[in-house]
Amino acid sequence: MAHRIPVLPVPDLSPPPLGAPSECAPSPSSAGTNSTVQVERIDSLARLSTIGDLWDDIQRRCPEKHVLLDHRWVTTWLKIFASDSRICVLVLRRNGAAVGIVPLVITNGYERFPSRNLHVHTAHDYHYTKVSRLGRWAPIRRLSFPLSVAVANRRSHFLFVEDDPRLYATAMQYVMSISQEWDLLALEGFRRGSEQERLVMNAAEAAGLSGDGRQAERVSMFANLPASMEAFLAAKSNHFRKRMRADCRQAEERVPGLRLREFRRGDIDEGIDRLLDLERRSWKVNQTRQRRYHIGPTPQLQTFHREVARAFAATDSATVLTMEVADRSLAAIFCVERDGVMAAIVTFRDEEFSDRLTAAPLFRRLIEISIDRGLDQLDFNGNTSNVQKWADGARVSGRCLFYNRQPYSRFLRAMSRAAHVGYGAVASVRGGFRNVAGGPS
Repeated sequence: MAHRIPVLPVPDLSPPPLGAPSECAPSPSSAGTNSTVQVERIDSLARLSTIGDLWDDIQRRCPEKHVLLDHRWVTTWLKIFASDSRICVLVLRRNGAAVGIVPLVITNGYERFPSRNLHVHTAHDYHYTKVSRLGRWAPIRRLSFPLSVAVANRRSHFLFVEDDPRLYATAMQYVMSISQEWDLLALEGFRRGSEQERLVMNAAEAAGLSGDGRQAERVSMFANLPASMEAFLAAKSNHFRKRMRADCRQAEERVPGLRLREFRRGDIDEGIDRLLDLERRSWKVNQTRQRRYHIGPTPQLQTFHREVARAFAATDSATVLTMEVADRSLAAIFCVERDGVMAAIVTFRDEEFSDRLTAAPLFRRLIEISIDRGLDQLDFNGNTSNVQKWADGARVSGRCLFYNRQPYSRFLRAMSRAAHVGYGAVASVRGGFRNVAGGPS
């Protein structure tokens, strides 16, 4: 369990009382207008549960369509995984009208620092690694998006209805104003090279936040969905079509009686039961493969998937798709959707059948379901060789770390900068040796 780190109150830097928006001065770009941007901080689940309709409206108007920023997903994550953390969701209003949401959380824990691990989003993610407590020497209060390697949500962003520089400036100014509450700000999920990324970087610098020179990228795959399955297959290569048909035929031959089942709405609990039962028969439990993160069928994670599924199923936007023989599930995938996009979250397979059953029938049916429902895009939560076959595009998201002006945060930045320079020097020397060894004699 992560150790609690005390937060010392500093009255002159504290956020305004809950429900009392704080007015920020307009940025230079808004000079000459009457527009003002205000920030309201939501710091409790009770208060967060009252703004679901507002959140829906803002997300629907947001140019970036990321399903896992849905308030049902975020609220459930905070409820299940952030019980010992501090909620810091910012609602931005311009002239009184809500125009943005910045979902943040402050997690406290001991971390390995500096670290090049790209999959640690909050201090809690260390629970799933092999990093010992002795290796995690640095007490860090991390301000970040509500992300987690355990639930397979690895990217986020600000929910702004438009790319207005004043919104980014106001958000980052507020983050700086509560610098007594956090040591490290981790923002990940902004599309690399996008206007959003440029604006958040400019706003962070203007607010006095400092980076450490380290940036990282994550690639996620997606498939654009045409009007029919025939059109989807026509856009694929001849090799893909032949291989898909052969894999589906082979699956039916090797597992007679194979069938696909779809669970939605009132049947979602049965689908989740089958998914979680399948997880207990997957390679994650049998330990038949090497793994970086030890994430098993824990009650906490199972409760999260069940509650998320129920919340989305209430609006018919959750699906569990299974491949079965008799009454035994051999593979399953859990998906949620909104605003024309379906996100495939987790996939489990029965390890006993892994060497004689491909996932081709499951993925083909998933594409068919998405097209039948009139969706525009299918997001794959991962970047495996199998996913790459079905996807036709990739999204590159960045991660940036920021530090404030408090002494401890500046100390962490200095350490990170030194490590970054050291890594670069070592890589340069190694590259020089390789060039010499590979050069002409």
